[in-house]
Amino acid sequence: MREELGLGSWSCTHSATYNADWHDDVLCSNGTESHRPYLREWDSFVEQWEIMESAAEYEAELNAGG
Repeated sequence: MREELGLGSWSCTHSATYNADWHDDVLCSNGTESHRPYLREWDSFVEQWEIMESAAEYEAELNAGG
């Protein structure tokens, strides 16, 4: 249905903000819209592999329609 509406699949990539808050270092886009989710807010120190693991889960939720 997303393709029928002209929307692409969501893709989330690492995109550092350099704002000393690593929870928003992911940018998700579907080609038309984009946003920065705030991931792993419960985690006081987030490494890149962890944020990307959470980003992949978030991306899957977006593509499932959630």
